[in-house]
Amino acid sequence: MLAAARSNIEPPKIISVALLGSLVAPPAAAQTPAASSPEPAAPPAPPPPVPQPVEPQRPRPVQPTPPPPKPTPRPTPRPVEQPVTPPPQPVQEPAPAVSEATPAVTESAAASTQNAASNNSSETGSSAGGAARGDPSGAENAVTGPSSSASYLNNPKPPYPQASRRMMEEGTVILRVLVSAQGKANRVEIKVSSGFARLDQSARQTVQNWRFVPAKRGNTPIDMWYDVPVNFSLRNP
Repeated sequence: MLAAARSNIEPPKIISVALLGSLVAPPAAAQTPAASSPEPAAPPAPPPPVPQPVEPQRPRPVQPTPPPPKPTPRPTPRPVEQPVTPPPQPVQEPAPAVSEATPAVTESAAASTQNAASNNSSETGSSAGGAARGDPSGAENAVTGPSSSASYLNNPKPPYPQASRRMMEEGTVILRVLVSAQGKANRVEIKVSSGFARLDQSARQTVQNWRFVPAKRGNTPIDMWYDVPVNFSLRNP
């Protein structure tokens, strides 16, 4: 039965399909004047390169330079101190009472001359008396006191301070002077003050620069203390 059925089936027909009508062409596009072809746009500038972050270089650790060694100072040899031998000082023998009793020279020239004359006469008499008594050391050890009355010494008078004149200051200052064997005033001390410092200093500063005839023992000059009174009087300036 199956075979009979298969024989009754018609073979398939091929149907050709044709498109009817004409192809409709699209309307012609309106022709527009040809525009000038635009120039090609310049290519955009490339973006600037993004700077890469630069890592800061770490500074190399600087090794400290050791300071140069200080030169070791050489020890300075200490100078050998030579023992200083003080020069022998002249031994002053105790002067007889004549030197202490020597009349002092005053500021007045007339009084100075009279005192010097009496001083010389007393010393000459004492030395002559010693020689007359047969004392062998009378002439050799006769002591002559210092003097400041010799005219050739040209010792100036102490100036009268102007302030003392205005204040009506008067008085007598007695200076104790150590006269050296060279005739200089080695030391000047105020033995008796006049009562006014200005008068005392004027006398002291002036007598400090005086020249003296040194004391002598026989013919040898010696150091000796000597009293010098200086009188300041407004009636006899």
